[in-house]
Amino acid sequence: MTDNTLAQLTGNLLSDALTLLGIPTNTAIEVFRRHLKAKIDEARDILLEELRSGNVDSLHVASEDEAISIVYRYALAARDGAARRNLRLLGKTIVSLAVRDRLYSDEFNKFADILAHLTRDQILVLGRLYALFREEEQTSQDNPQVKANVWKRLQDELVPSQFPTADHITVICSQATGSGLMIAASAYGGLAYRLSPLMDEIAELADFQDTLRAEGEMPEG
Repeated sequence: MTDNTLAQLTGNLLSDALTLLGIPTNTAIEVFRRHLKAKIDEARDILLEELRSGNVDSLHVASEDEAISIVYRYALAARDGAARRNLRLLGKTIVSLAVRDRLYSDEFNKFADILAHLTRDQILVLGRLYALFREEEQTSQDNPQVKANVWKRLQDELVPSQFPTADHITVICSQATGSGLMIAASAYGGLAYRLSPLMDEIAELADFQDTLRAEGEMPEG
């Protein structure tokens, strides 16, 4: 057991993240250094906000080495240009793992690359699919009917308000199969998509819809 809290460790590491990432503070490319510092500062603020909102900012770190590895991986995502929404997803995942006593680097790294690279459209579609599936499963035990209801409700919600056609949603689902968050299966008339066990696991750790709401990117209604 260490005396450092997760919030203290986060603040200490990310306050001097340029050194942490091996970027010389006297670099000749000053504008690049300023850009990176701004991104890291933003990432630090987002993570600390998520720690506070999850009531774990005072949680003591059981393994400092594991926590440092996780914060370092988070800083790398910020360095590589991850958007605010992606950093928030990563922050929510860190909080959930901490609450569940699963704050280990191998646990976090299982999700980090995927979450760091999702687009806003992918987060929106996956988040709504997960929410709609949970709603439909409470009212029906007929799995094929659940899938049909979810797909129709998703199209009604997002076409044309967010996407011009249902084909645009299909493309996003196809992209999500590449990251292992959806599974494509043969169906009459083409392919049918369903959320994967990996997406179910991630959705239990990080709420996609809350993430977009926090960033003002969740459509109303």
